[in-house]
Amino acid sequence: MFFSSPCCPSSIAGTRVPVSVVLDCLAAGMSPEDVVAEYPTLTSEGMQAAAAYGAVAGP
Repeated sequence: MFFSSPCCPSSIAGTRVPVSVVLDCLAAGMSPEDVVAEYPTLTSEGMQAAAAYGAVAGP
């Protein structure tokens, strides 16, 4: 679900949204629905993948 490129390391596939942005939004208290509304290229699957990545990668 992720790819890396020079412009967007660790971005969610099909978007230019870095995983770190999604995790920061969730950490700030945004709901997954709010994040998808803010970044419409994200899907619920992308949100789940970002959350799973954050759980594995840790702080």
